[in-house]
Amino acid sequence: MSAELAAEVDAVHDEVMSASILTLYRSARPHLHTDWGKEFDGPAPAPGLVLIPTGDPMARPALDREVAERLGARATELDGLTHYWMLQDPDRGAEALNRFWAACETR
Repeated sequence: MSAELAAEVDAVHDEVMSASILTLYRSARPHLHTDWGKEFDGPAPAPGLVLIPTGDPMARPALDREVAERLGARATELDGLTHYWMLQDPDRGAEALNRFWAACETR
C-alpha cells in the first residue's frame, strides 16, 4: 500500500469500518484469543517487541501492553501514528526496531 493510499484509507476510517473489520477478524478460525490463547500463557522463547500505534482508531494500548507482558516482550508506543505507521513515519518505526534489535544483541 502506498503512503497516499494509506492516508486516504485513514481519512475515511471510522467506527463503522472498525466494527466491520473487527467482526471479520473475530469470525476467522483459528481465533487468536480463543483458539491460541493457551499458547500465549507464558514468555516466548525469543525476545519480542509489540509496537503500539496509539493513533489507530482500533488501538487498544492496554490490551497490547498486556499481551506484551504475557509474552515477556517489550512494548513500544508509537504516539499519534496509526495502523499505517510504517508509511506515516518510517524513521520512527525503524528507530524503535533498531533500539529493540540492539538491546537483543547485548543480551
